[in-house]
Amino acid sequence: MALDASQMTRQWLFSLQQGLQNMVRSPFMSLVVVSTMTVALGVLGFLMLTLSDLTYISQQMSTQLKIVVFLQDQQTPESAAALIEGIKGVKAPVVQISKEEALKSMTEELPDLKKLLEDPHTHEVHNPFPATLEVSLYAVEKMAEIEAEIKKNVPGVEGTEANQDLAEQLNQIQSAVQLVGFGIAAILFLGTLAIVINTIQLAVHHRQREIEIMHLVGAPDWFIRLPFLLEGLIFGMASGLVANILLFFWRVVPLEQLKRMFTFIQLQPGLGPLYPISALVLLVGLLMGVLGSSLSVHRYIRFEKSAEKGKIPV
Repeated sequence: MALDASQMTRQWLFSLQQGLQNMVRSPFMSLVVVSTMTVALGVLGFLMLTLSDLTYISQQMSTQLKIVVFLQDQQTPESAAALIEGIKGVKAPVVQISKEEALKSMTEELPDLKKLLEDPHTHEVHNPFPATLEVSLYAVEKMAEIEAEIKKNVPGVEGTEANQDLAEQLNQIQSAVQLVGFGIAAILFLGTLAIVINTIQLAVHHRQREIEIMHLVGAPDWFIRLPFLLEGLIFGMASGLVANILLFFWRVVPLEQLKRMFTFIQLQPGLGPLYPISALVLLVGLLMGVLGSSLSVHRYIRFEKSAEKGKIPV
């Protein structure tokens, strides 16, 4: 028999009331669940913020990694730069440094160098420095490939210099941090999920008599499950909101003070990364609460039905 909207609304409100009553009946266990989930979600959010900041730092450092191209005297920087900018993966514009600019820069940094390069008879300064190009990339992992393509397809290249080893080390560090972070997040999720399941299981046992009566009068399984699912949903929402408040406080107060004390720390400006991470933390909290409740109630109802048939599930 189909239910109309008013009947469905009354059943949902009744289930919500029952879920809230379950939490009030066991305040200590409810506090344990919310506290544990808050810690787990807070650590998860902190890990995601850390990963986001490390990725940002890696990207910032990657922008400093460039391929330096040394040109032969017969090749003009303009034509070589135009060819290099046409290579896929190269970030335009390519910085051009002429022979004269290279000489001026080096003699300003090393004043005594000018005397060594100056001809004692004509007083002309010999310029041994080649024209160079500084090539920035969109993806540092393509550095070796693009460097080889420059040597192959751009005429008049005397040599190149690239920090490929440093680029590979940055990628390895970033991958290792992500792997460790995901591993810790998975352990936290499973551990907290077990606590939620056990707590909801206690609430189910407390209402054992009531559940048996509902079974006898023919109440459907979804009607029995719904109060516990809503209870888990409330656990997840409360934990996610508290965890997000803690993450917001961390991002605004202590971290900003650390950035002022250690100016070399280049973290993402503002609260930009916090918004998607906060949404994900809240979503994980809701999923954790509903999933824990669902598994707990499913186990109990399955046990009851098997007991009625004289078969206890293993």
